[in-house]
Amino acid sequence: MKYFEYVYLALAIMCLIFLATEYNNINTRTLIYVLIATGIFSFMYSFKRRQRIRYEDYVEEQMKKLEEELEDE
Repeated sequence: MKYFEYVYLALAIMCLIFLATEYNNINTRTLIYVLIATGIFSFMYSFKRRQRIRYEDYVEEQMKKLEEELEDE
């Protein structure tokens, strides 16, 4: 799951590099499309990362509860 986050991050960085290098040569429509793609990739990176961290915290909490239950028996 962690690798998909880095794919989104790499795609966002690639879009920014494309914008930096080709800014003078692209038309307005392409510029808007690349900016939208960059926004989507950035959002997906942060969303996936936040969800993964929440899931890992949840699993860790459940494991602690199970360990406590086993110790109590």
